Amino acid sequence: PAAAILSTLLRDLPWSSHLHILSRTKRPEEREFYLRMAAQQRWQVREVARQIDSGLFERAVLNPPKLSTVLRESPFSTTR
Repeated sequence: PAAAILSTLLRDLPWSSHLHILSRTKRPEEREFYLRMAAQQRWQVREVARQIDSGLFERAVLNPPKLSTVLRESPFSTTR
C-alpha cells in the first residue's frame, strides 16, 4: 500500500523535483514528506529546493513547535 501511494505521488511531480528530493534528502521519511508536500502544494522545483534548504522537514516533523505552559494548562488543551 505505501509503495502504491508513493508511485502515485511520483507520477504527480516533474522529474526535476524527483531528482532534487532524492539527491538532497537523507532519510526515507524525509523523502516521503517532501514528495507528499510537493504534490499537495503543487511546488515547482525551485520551491522544493527552497523548502529543503530551509529545513522544513526538521522544523515540522523532528522539532515541532512547543506550546507555552499557558497553552498546555488551558482547559481546551488535549495534552492533559
